[in-house]
Amino acid sequence: MFLDPTTLRNGVEGAVSGLVEAIAATALLVGFVIISNTTLLAVIQRRREIGVRRVCGATPVAVALLVVAESTIVGGIGGLLGMSVGVLAALSIAKLHGWVLVVNWLLVLSTPLVGSAIGGLAGLAPAIKSSRITPLEALR
Repeated sequence: MFLDPTTLRNGVEGAVSGLVEAIAATALLVGFVIISNTTLLAVIQRRREIGVRRVCGATPVAVALLVVAESTIVGGIGGLLGMSVGVLAALSIAKLHGWVLVVNWLLVLSTPLVGSAIGGLAGLAPAIKSSRITPLEALR
């Protein structure tokens, strides 16, 4: 029994799309964990700086917003770099095989925004930790 080429093509496209979506979700999760851990380590290392900011009048909310802003920027840059590497890799592979690359530019252009959102979410726990640092404790 032979399969209809259209049915076979749709099945392959569905399988490849599912695989790409799973890889993208895994990459987002890994990025979230990396940004969260890196930001937490930065907060621990910058305890004195945070203490000085608090002594100079920064509120706990201001310190937390600073940490979230930093991790949001890191996430956006990560999304931009990841998107650039991904598109260049796909373009290179397509060119190498003589294929025509079809790109959903809406998804490509939204990756820095998604990266920023993931970075902002990943920075929430370290931001809470940073807001709880007291000036006296940090300057000891």
